Amino acid sequence: MTPNNFLGLPDEYSSYDAARVLVLPMPFEATVSYGGGTADGPDAIIAAHNLLFDGTILRRYMDQYGIPYDPAGEIDTMDLSQRAIEGKASHGLSKLAERYSIASDDKKWHDARDDTSVVPGILDGLLKEMSEEGTAKELLDPDLSK
Repeated sequence: MTPNNFLGLPDEYSSYDAARVLVLPMPFEATVSYGGGTADGPDAIIAAHNLLFDGTILRRYMDQYGIPYDPAGEIDTMDLSQRAIEGKASHGLSKLAERYSIASDDKKWHDARDDTSVVPGILDGLLKEMSEEGTAKELLDPDLSK
């Protein structure tokens, strides 16, 4: 039976204590207007903050262990925040965590476990903010955001 985790990795690579990279699936159907079912998407969609950096690290480890990396999609919360939040607001992970009230004093920023623990909340906050402002479709649709 295939393990129920990202890419079906064996426990020796995917247990919380053994993992070198954490990938958190985030089912989110609040912005769906055409029907349900997108909650299954996180099995194939990667969300990260600063995907240019994190994606490079993730791909390196996947290549190192001979695991194909072919997600159905990728979401970069840093890029999304830069497009969604006007002005001179900081788009750093800790500042966005503060903005969406998910920061805590015990976080060690730039620690993979702590960083990945706030990405779902940041994505949720960004999506809610964009939805309230009516910019979600424009900023999330790849054909419209070019």
